[in-house]
Amino acid sequence: MDVWGRIDGGHFANTTLQFQTTSTAGPDPQQATPDTGNGFASFLLGVGSGTDQTGFNKFPATDKHLLGWYVQDTWKTTSKLTLTLGLRYEIQTAPTERHNAQQYFNFTATNPISSSVGFNVPGELVFNSSSNRGVYQTSHTNFAPRIGAAYQLRNKLVLRGGYGVFFVPSYYGQGRTSAFHRARPGSRLLMAV
Repeated sequence: MDVWGRIDGGHFANTTLQFQTTSTAGPDPQQATPDTGNGFASFLLGVGSGTDQTGFNKFPATDKHLLGWYVQDTWKTTSKLTLTLGLRYEIQTAPTERHNAQQYFNFTATNPISSSVGFNVPGELVFNSSSNRGVYQTSHTNFAPRIGAAYQLRNKLVLRGGYGVFFVPSYYGQGRTSAFHRARPGSRLLMAV
């Protein structure tokens, strides 16, 4: 199974121009009378508020693969006991961006400021490049065993239980994933049912 997540990017320009009413309030703009002035009149005069902003925002164009394989078998060991054993293997590739416009914080790297301050300051912001495209190293050790058992206590009463190791998908490598939180990519979530 392969789940391929892609955000294909896009752009939008966001411009905010504010024209306050204070510059056209009257009769004296230095001592404005309440409820006077007109924002459109300020626009016609070319008097903005000074807090205008214009910007160009770009959405990332990211790719991520979630690959998984699973094998399972069920054995009826006795007339009352049934065992189910399975093994799942997953690979979650690190998200990559088309133009390497990503960054992440490396907690174990030595900060470049260390040489200036005279002592070791841990952690630095790492920007992706063509030789370092992902926000983390892809883990290839995600083996997730599963076990289940069903035992017939009485004719119409069955006791069931199970255990499994699960790897919660991290879609963009940052922040919380849905319903769970992970300290680092590839960490294990243990669940017993």
